[in-house]
Amino acid sequence: MRCSEVKNNLVDYATGKLNSVEIAEHLEKCEDCRLEFERIKNVVSILSEYKIEEPSEFYWSNFLYRVKRKIAQRNNISTFALK
Repeated sequence: MRCSEVKNNLVDYATGKLNSVEIAEHLEKCEDCRLEFERIKNVVSILSEYKIEEPSEFYWSNFLYRVKRKIAQRNNISTFALK
């Protein structure tokens, strides 16, 4: 495999979405790709620890109003016109 092919697939390989003997063999031989793979693995590891909290029901209940209000503020339109 060429380096360009390997690098295009490193994210999927690092996340386990892709299992490839060819990539594994390439990484054993190619220091540049191996370093890139290690960097990607570190980022994937950090991101996997990050927990995203879902917004509350209240957040979604007035979401559209807040978006309209922000648009109106940017366009200097009265928020009373949004109701």
